Amino acid sequence: MEYFSIEPETYLFDGEEFGLPGQCVFGVFAHQDEALSDRYILGSSFLQNYLTIYDYDNERVGLAVHVLSQAAVMSTFSQFQIALIALGVVVVFPLIVLGLYLIYKYRRNKRINQVDEDGQATQSSQNLLVSGANRAD
Repeated sequence: MEYFSIEPETYLFDGEEFGLPGQCVFGVFAHQDEALSDRYILGSSFLQNYLTIYDYDNERVGLAVHVLSQAAVMSTFSQFQIALIALGVVVVFPLIVLGLYLIYKYRRNKRINQVDEDGQATQSSQNLLVSGANRAD
């Protein structure tokens, strides 16, 4: 889902401009018709930030961020996308941790086996030296 972002400076006005000194005026208005009470009039406070394209033939309106505007078109994730991300984190993260642990154990065992082999070789060569010294006596 996408939504439009506009800065407060574009829709909050000083009340003096409207004959309401000392008050703040919100630049978005609810529709006055009861049948359309869930609709809002955005007007110039919104439209000044976007290039508006009216396609009468296909009965649609297109909006693009105006090149001089600080407004943006933001995207949100659907519930399905959030669930996939959560599942990925729950499944993939433990697998990565397990993989790192197994690599650690493998390398540690390899080092221990290498030390044992070196230790045995050193010990057996010491035995040969000692036995050779005893024969010389």
